[in-house]
Amino acid sequence: MYERENYRDSSTGKVKHRAIRYLGIEVAIKGEKQINPPQKKRLKAFEITKSVRYGDITVLYDLFK
Repeated sequence: MYERENYRDSSTGKVKHRAIRYLGIEVAIKGEKQINPPQKKRLKAFEITKSVRYGDITVLYDLFK
């Protein structure tokens, strides 16, 4: 679910929409609608324990799994 803003385009005169920010996912629980905020799923810090040649995707997948 996004918060959006309406504005009129000066060249065409048409009303357009612009996404302002992401609010989260709207979920219906027991008939009530709730907005679950977005979760930050970034990796904090990681360390490469083994060096491999470029292109070995399966080995890199095993390292970061």
